[in-house]
Amino acid sequence: MSEFSTRLKQSCQDNPDVPEYGKGEQVYLSQRLGVSQEAVRKWFAGDSKPKAAVGRKLAELLGVDYVWLALGTSHGEIEKRREAAGRQDSAVYALMSFLIEKGYSAAFDNDHEKIDITTIYQGQQNHISVQLAEGKKDKLMASFRLSVINDVSTIIAVRTNTFSLSYDFIWAGPEVWANHGTREGNEVVLRFKNPQKKKYTVGGTKLTRYLEGY
Repeated sequence: MSEFSTRLKQSCQDNPDVPEYGKGEQVYLSQRLGVSQEAVRKWFAGDSKPKAAVGRKLAELLGVDYVWLALGTSHGEIEKRREAAGRQDSAVYALMSFLIEKGYSAAFDNDHEKIDITTIYQGQQNHISVQLAEGKKDKLMASFRLSVINDVSTIIAVRTNTFSLSYDFIWAGPEVWANHGTREGNEVVLRFKNPQKKKYTVGGTKLTRYLEGY
Protein backbone atom coordinates (compact mmCIF):
# COMPACT_ATOMS: atom_id res chain seq x y z
CA MET A 1 0.00 0.00 0.00
CA SER A 2 2.88 2.38 0.83
CA GLU A 3 4.02 2.43 -2.81
CA PHE A 4 0.54 3.54 -3.91
CA SER A 5 0.64 6.27 -1.27
CA THR A 6 3.97 7.47 -2.65
CA ARG A 7 2.64 7.63 -6.22
CA LEU A 8 -0.51 9.40 -5.03
CA LYS A 9 1.45 12.05 -3.13
CA GLN A 10 3.77 12.62 -6.10
CA SER A 11 0.83 12.92 -8.52
CA CYS A 12 -0.83 15.49 -6.26
CA GLN A 13 2.36 17.52 -6.00
CA ASP A 14 2.76 17.50 -9.79
CA ASN A 15 -0.83 18.60 -10.44
CA PRO A 16 -1.27 22.40 -10.25
CA ASP A 17 -5.00 22.12 -9.48
CA VAL A 18 -4.51 20.14 -6.27
CA PRO A 19 -3.96 22.26 -3.12
CA GLU A 20 -0.66 21.85 -1.33
CA TYR A 21 -0.23 19.36 1.49
CA GLY A 22 -1.83 20.67 4.66
CA LYS A 23 -3.85 23.27 2.73
CA GLY A 24 -6.90 21.27 1.67
CA GLU A 25 -5.30 18.53 -0.45
CA GLN A 26 -7.38 15.66 0.99
CA VAL A 27 -10.58 17.72 1.18
CA TYR A 28 -10.18 18.60 -2.51
CA LEU A 29 -9.90 14.95 -3.55
CA SER A 30 -12.76 13.92 -1.26
CA GLN A 31 -15.13 16.51 -2.72
CA ARG A 32 -14.14 15.95 -6.35
CA LEU A 33 -14.42 12.14 -6.10
CA GLY A 34 -17.51 11.97 -3.88
CA VAL A 35 -15.86 9.82 -1.19
CA SER A 36 -15.32 10.36 2.52
CA GLN A 37 -12.34 12.34 3.73
CA GLU A 38 -11.47 9.37 5.95
CA ALA A 39 -11.16 7.15 2.85
CA VAL A 40 -8.78 9.67 1.26
CA ARG A 41 -6.77 9.91 4.49
CA LYS A 42 -6.24 6.14 4.40
CA TRP A 43 -4.96 6.35 0.82
CA PHE A 44 -2.35 8.91 1.82
CA ALA A 45 -1.42 6.95 4.95
CA GLY A 46 -0.89 3.78 2.92
CA ASP A 47 -3.67 1.91 4.76
CA SER A 48 -5.83 1.23 1.69
CA LYS A 49 -6.28 1.89 -2.01
CA PRO A 50 -9.43 3.02 -3.86
CA LYS A 51 -11.57 0.50 -5.73
CA ALA A 52 -11.22 0.44 -9.52
CA ALA A 53 -14.11 2.82 -10.31
CA VAL A 54 -12.88 5.51 -7.91
CA GLY A 55 -9.25 4.81 -8.81
CA ARG A 56 -9.93 5.60 -12.45
CA LYS A 57 -11.64 8.88 -11.50
CA LEU A 58 -8.69 9.71 -9.26
CA ALA A 59 -6.18 9.04 -12.03
CA GLU A 60 -8.19 11.15 -14.47
CA LEU A 61 -8.42 13.97 -11.93
CA LEU A 62 -4.67 13.90 -11.36
CA GLY A 63 -3.82 13.47 -15.04
CA VAL A 64 -1.90 10.20 -14.63
CA ASP A 65 -2.25 6.66 -15.97
CA TYR A 66 -4.63 4.61 -13.82
CA VAL A 67 -2.66 1.36 -14.05
CA TRP A 68 0.54 3.13 -13.07
CA LEU A 69 -1.17 4.86 -10.13
CA ALA A 70 -2.78 1.66 -8.87
CA LEU A 71 0.04 -0.80 -9.51
CA GLY A 72 3.18 1.09 -10.37
CA THR A 73 3.25 -0.96 -13.56
CA SER A 74 5.89 -0.25 -16.18
CA HIS A 75 4.72 0.94 -19.58
CA GLY A 76 5.32 -2.42 -21.26
CA GLU A 77 2.93 -4.20 -18.87
CA ILE A 78 0.10 -1.67 -18.87
CA GLU A 79 -2.01 -3.19 -21.65
CA LYS A 80 -1.86 -6.66 -20.09
CA ARG A 81 -2.90 -5.24 -16.71
CA ARG A 82 -5.72 -3.26 -18.30
CA GLU A 83 -7.08 -6.42 -19.92
CA ALA A 84 -7.05 -8.24 -16.57
CA ALA A 85 -8.71 -5.31 -14.81
CA GLY A 86 -11.37 -5.20 -17.52
CA ARG A 87 -12.21 -8.85 -16.97
CA GLN A 88 -12.54 -8.28 -13.24
CA ASP A 89 -14.81 -5.25 -13.73
CA SER A 90 -16.94 -7.25 -16.16
CA ALA A 91 -17.48 -9.94 -13.52
CA VAL A 92 -18.50 -7.37 -10.90
CA TYR A 93 -21.02 -5.75 -13.26
CA ALA A 94 -22.39 -9.15 -14.24
CA LEU A 95 -22.96 -10.08 -10.60
CA MET A 96 -24.72 -6.75 -10.01
CA SER A 97 -27.13 -7.53 -12.89
CA PHE A 98 -27.68 -11.02 -11.50
CA LEU A 99 -28.49 -9.69 -8.01
CA ILE A 100 -30.98 -7.13 -9.33
CA GLU A 101 -32.66 -9.86 -11.38
CA LYS A 102 -32.98 -11.91 -8.16
CA GLY A 103 -34.76 -9.03 -6.43
CA TYR A 104 -31.86 -7.75 -4.32
CA SER A 105 -31.18 -4.08 -3.61
CA ALA A 106 -27.52 -3.68 -4.47
CA ALA A 107 -24.95 -0.92 -4.84
CA PHE A 108 -21.30 -0.75 -5.87
CA ASP A 109 -19.09 -0.07 -2.85
CA ASN A 110 -16.44 2.53 -3.65
CA ASP A 111 -15.32 3.27 -0.10
CA HIS A 112 -13.79 -0.11 0.79
CA GLU A 113 -10.92 -1.63 -1.18
CA LYS A 114 -11.94 -5.23 -0.53
CA ILE A 115 -15.72 -4.90 -1.01
CA ASP A 116 -17.17 -4.80 -4.53
CA ILE A 117 -20.92 -4.82 -3.86
CA THR A 118 -23.18 -4.24 -0.86
CA THR A 119 -26.63 -5.87 -0.95
CA ILE A 120 -29.78 -5.59 1.13
CA TYR A 121 -32.33 -8.40 1.03
CA GLN A 122 -35.21 -8.86 3.47
CA GLY A 123 -33.62 -6.27 5.75
CA GLN A 124 -30.23 -8.00 5.88
CA GLN A 125 -27.08 -6.29 4.62
CA ASN A 126 -24.28 -8.29 3.02
CA HIS A 127 -20.85 -7.29 1.67
CA ILE A 128 -19.52 -9.15 -1.37
CA SER A 129 -16.03 -9.53 -2.80
CA VAL A 130 -15.91 -10.87 -6.38
CA GLN A 131 -12.96 -13.11 -7.29
CA LEU A 132 -12.44 -13.92 -10.97
CA ALA A 133 -11.56 -17.52 -11.86
CA GLU A 134 -8.91 -18.05 -14.51
CA GLY A 135 -7.88 -21.12 -16.51
CA LYS A 136 -9.56 -23.92 -18.43
CA LYS A 137 -12.85 -25.49 -17.45
CA ASP A 138 -11.20 -28.64 -16.09
CA LYS A 139 -8.61 -26.66 -14.12
CA LEU A 140 -9.82 -23.35 -12.73
CA MET A 141 -8.08 -21.07 -10.24
CA ALA A 142 -9.23 -18.17 -8.10
CA SER A 143 -7.24 -16.05 -5.64
CA PHE A 144 -8.50 -14.83 -2.29
CA ARG A 145 -6.86 -11.84 -0.59
CA LEU A 146 -5.64 -12.74 2.89
CA SER A 147 -6.49 -9.33 4.31
CA VAL A 148 -10.15 -9.50 3.29
CA ILE A 149 -12.62 -8.30 5.93
CA ASN A 150 -14.13 -11.16 7.94
CA ASP A 151 -17.78 -10.36 7.23
CA VAL A 152 -17.33 -10.21 3.45
CA SER A 153 -18.85 -12.99 1.31
CA THR A 154 -16.59 -14.28 -1.45
CA ILE A 155 -18.19 -15.08 -4.81
CA ILE A 156 -16.11 -16.67 -7.59
CA ALA A 157 -17.08 -15.60 -11.10
CA VAL A 158 -16.46 -18.25 -13.79
CA ARG A 159 -16.68 -17.08 -17.41
CA THR A 160 -19.02 -19.43 -19.31
CA ASN A 161 -18.50 -18.19 -22.87
CA THR A 162 -17.13 -15.25 -24.85
CA PHE A 163 -20.08 -12.98 -23.99
CA SER A 164 -18.71 -10.45 -21.51
CA LEU A 165 -21.54 -10.73 -18.97
CA SER A 166 -22.02 -14.51 -19.01
CA TYR A 167 -20.75 -16.07 -15.78
CA ASP A 168 -21.48 -18.76 -13.24
CA PHE A 169 -21.30 -17.36 -9.73
CA ILE A 170 -19.90 -19.83 -7.21
CA TRP A 171 -20.15 -19.55 -3.44
CA ALA A 172 -16.95 -20.58 -1.66
CA GLY A 173 -17.32 -20.23 2.10
CA PRO A 174 -14.44 -19.67 4.56
CA GLU A 175 -14.18 -23.41 5.22
CA VAL A 176 -13.55 -24.10 1.53
CA TRP A 177 -10.65 -21.66 1.42
CA ALA A 178 -9.30 -22.93 4.75
CA ASN A 179 -9.47 -26.62 3.79
CA HIS A 180 -8.50 -26.47 0.12
CA GLY A 181 -6.71 -23.16 -0.46
CA THR A 182 -2.94 -22.85 -0.86
CA ARG A 183 -1.14 -19.81 0.46
CA GLU A 184 0.97 -18.05 -2.17
CA GLY A 185 2.49 -14.79 -1.00
CA ASN A 186 -0.26 -12.49 0.24
CA GLU A 187 -3.05 -14.55 -1.28
CA VAL A 188 -4.77 -17.88 -0.84
CA VAL A 189 -5.21 -19.67 -4.17
CA LEU A 190 -8.11 -22.07 -4.70
CA ARG A 191 -7.86 -24.58 -7.55
CA PHE A 192 -11.08 -26.32 -8.51
CA LYS A 193 -12.62 -28.22 -11.41
CA ASN A 194 -15.65 -28.17 -13.64
CA PRO A 195 -15.61 -31.68 -15.20
CA GLN A 196 -19.29 -31.43 -16.06
CA LYS A 197 -21.30 -28.40 -17.03
CA LYS A 198 -22.22 -26.36 -13.92
CA LYS A 199 -20.72 -28.93 -11.54
CA TYR A 200 -17.84 -27.31 -9.70
CA THR A 201 -15.74 -29.32 -7.24
CA VAL A 202 -12.64 -28.89 -5.09
CA GLY A 203 -11.03 -31.81 -3.29
CA GLY A 204 -14.15 -33.90 -3.85
CA THR A 205 -16.41 -31.19 -2.38
CA LYS A 206 -19.12 -29.75 -4.60
CA LEU A 207 -19.23 -25.96 -4.69
CA THR A 208 -22.63 -24.27 -4.60
CA ARG A 209 -23.83 -21.80 -7.21
CA TYR A 210 -24.67 -18.48 -5.58
CA LEU A 211 -28.43 -17.98 -5.04
CA GLU A 212 -29.23 -20.97 -7.24
CA GLY A 213 -29.63 -24.72 -6.85
CA TYR A 214 -28.22 -27.36 -9.16
